[in-house]
Amino acid sequence: MAHVALTLVKNDPSGLKAQTVTPEQVKSARLKYDPELLVGFLRRALYAQLLKPIYPDLYQGYAARQAQYTSDSDAVKTTVTAIHRFSKEDLCCR
Repeated sequence: MAHVALTLVKNDPSGLKAQTVTPEQVKSARLKYDPELLVGFLRRALYAQLLKPIYPDLYQGYAARQAQYTSDSDAVKTTVTAIHRFSKEDLCCR
């Protein structure tokens, strides 16, 4: 059995050298999503064909495409069939 080691590094803006970071630092730097925003974007994506002609400003920077990506773990199998992007908005807040 192969042994695998993973070292997490943070890029130095000056480009001089990478710094080792802890798993806790990675966790604290993760994006924190606002559930209300996520639900709103989901609804806008689901009803895009209906709402885009009525509210064109709401869909500025919007793009959608078909996909076929599958991720399979022991517990869950996830398949992504469509990707919707609202580039104008930022989904996260810190």
